Amino acid sequence: MRLLVILFSLVALPVSAHDSETPFFFINDAAVAESPISFSSVPDWELAEHLAEPVRVGEAVRFSLDASYFKDTEVGLISSATWKFGDETTAEGLQVSHTYQTAGRYLVQVTSGEQILSDTWLQVLAANQELPPVPEVTVNRKAVVNGTAEASFRKTVTLRVTNLPEGATVSWDLGNTQRAEGMLARATYDPLMSTAYPIVRITKDGAVREVQLILEYPGAGQQPAASNHAWWVSAGAGALLLVGAWLLWRSRQPMRY
Repeated sequence: MRLLVILFSLVALPVSAHDSETPFFFINDAAVAESPISFSSVPDWELAEHLAEPVRVGEAVRFSLDASYFKDTEVGLISSATWKFGDETTAEGLQVSHTYQTAGRYLVQVTSGEQILSDTWLQVLAANQELPPVPEVTVNRKAVVNGTAEASFRKTVTLRVTNLPEGATVSWDLGNTQRAEGMLARATYDPLMSTAYPIVRITKDGAVREVQLILEYPGAGQQPAASNHAWWVSAGAGALLLVGAWLLWRSRQPMRY
């Protein structure tokens, strides 16, 4: 799920390339987003969303750059790049390898001349260290996809945070002055609405992750469709009325001998 992340301490931003979603920056063959994390206070449990596998002390980490991505940008075609690994070491090339000796968080930066092509915070774990779980948000027990979920506003909407790291707290701004605390929240919305924008805030160790959800109700303003059960009940009642009317008519007919 790519949701809005509001954190602190913005560092140098990478150069803006083009609007293509084609990845160009890879760590251990896993693509790093075009607008990578550029926040110094990103908590460990947030970083788990941005690395395919944890990076560990003593293991070689592969960094690569697709130079063709910049051919039609202000950067132009590049033949080499400079990598700064955040531990006072550097390397030259479009594909390089680096081994970290100490666990911690490092700002990895790749440049061409004076241009910063991209940067990202990289978490290096000790041999037996694991990242805490990554929180997930569900709406009516269904996972949120790209920040969006579909829900009927004709009944209460149930929102839940699962996989919460130990020590984290959750608060909700559900809209329409509705507030809630805790992993579970319930909200009611006007059935005539087509969209709602609840916000969930996850706080841990002073770091706040704020996620704005988009709840869509395609059936807004429409009359609820009759269910099959309701149809059969109506049809059955109609049939009984017809049978009753026929029997009444028959009872009033003169008997013939």
